[in-house]
This record gives sequence, structure tokens and C-alpha cells, in this order.
Amino acid sequence: MPSSSSMLPNGCAAATSAAGSGTDDERMGTSADEADPVAVAAAQQEQQHAELELPMMNSYQRLLAYQELSKAQFGVEGHPGFWMKKLPDSRYIVLVRATPQQAEQFEAEARAARIRAIHDAAGFAAVFDLMRRSGKPAVGHNCMFDIAYGLYSFADAYLPSTWRDYKKMVNAWHPGGVFDTKYIAKRLPEVFDRDTSLATVYTHLMHSEQADGIQQLLEAAAATSGNPVQLPSVSHAPG
Repeated sequence: MPSSSSMLPNGCAAATSAAGSGTDDERMGTSADEADPVAVAAAQQEQQHAELELPMMNSYQRLLAYQELSKAQFGVEGHPGFWMKKLPDSRYIVLVRATPQQAEQFEAEARAARIRAIHDAAGFAAVFDLMRRSGKPAVGHNCMFDIAYGLYSFADAYLPSTWRDYKKMVNAWHPGGVFDTKYIAKRLPEVFDRDTSLATVYTHLMHSEQADGIQQLLEAAAATSGNPVQLPSVSHAPG
């Protein structure tokens, strides 16, 4: 008896053979390359940091977007399931998929980053403010221009137009007082002669006949205050 394949029209036998050699998924009409929708949804759900960038908006649109996105979403009260990330370019808003705990962590990290940026932008102004709050005296050598420059650059960004107001400003930012060692040295010509440079003043105080007297003065001050008092160590650059 002839085989079933020999009774079929030309080409049908080959097609039947090919169909018979296919996988079970292919015979059921499903390609092996097609992803399971349930698996895809589960994988997407696991991507906790998936982001959605909203279209560019003007300031009014952003205000409306913040108001609406802050409300309960899809009729469900509670956390909306995302966190609104603000980009450096304020025209854009990015929604980051997040749980309530993750959104709180993201917000804390963003707040810390903003604070760091403020501190970085403040620069030496933060040191200037710390000096003011410490209440300690400011000591410099020929420092009057430095004081004015520091107040303008790191304090109030302006200088008063009168001497009276300028002194008030200096006292406000240096409540411990300002002591200019060059001015003090000039008031003691019998000690420093005419040379009041910083190196000469330091040498006279530490390595001359006056050094013993200075040490006795420090010891007396220490006995009076109950705390050790000593001159700071000063190192000079070559030249």
C-alpha cells in the first residue's frame, strides 16, 4: 500500500515532515521566542528604579503637575508608588518607581545633596561665619585691608559708606575684637625700632632679649587664667 506521503500533492509531504519536526510550542501556535506576559509583568514589577521622564513643561505646567501628582493616584489613597525627581534642568520631572520607604530614602538623599551643594557654594564664607560665632579675637599682621576684603567677599557682600558703620560691621563679625600685630609693633618703637615686618616681630618675640620677658608674661597670664598660654608656632616660606 502506498505511503500517505506519496498520495499527497507534490510539496505537501515536505510540509508535513517539517510540521512534524516542530516543537510542541510551535505545533500549539506559540513561538518559543515569545515572552510570557506574566513573566514580563513580574520582571517589570521587580524593576524598582524604573524611571519615566515627563515631557518638557513650563513653570505653570510644572506647578499643576506637582499638584496633581501629589494627590492620590488611580483612586487609591496612600503613597502613589513613585517619587518625583527634580532634574538640574527644572523644565523636566522624572517619576521614579518606589515604595514609600524608598521614596523617603530618595528624598533624604536629595535633601542631603542640596545641603552639600549649599556648603560647597558657601566656601570660605562658612569659615568666616564660624569665626564670628566662636567669639574669639581675630589676629592678623597689617590686616586692615584683609578684614575689609573678607567682609565684602564672605560676609555681607557690601561695605558701608561711613567709617562709623564700617566699625559696627567689623564688631558684628568679629565680636572678640581685631588685633593687628603690625599696629601694635609700631606702638612699641623701643622694642621693634622701625622694622615691623612679620618676620622681624616674630624674631624679636621669640629669639631676642625680649623673649625671656615675653615668656614671663605668658606664665603670669597662665597663672591668672588657670589655663596654659603660649605663642603660636609660625613657619615662614622660603624667601
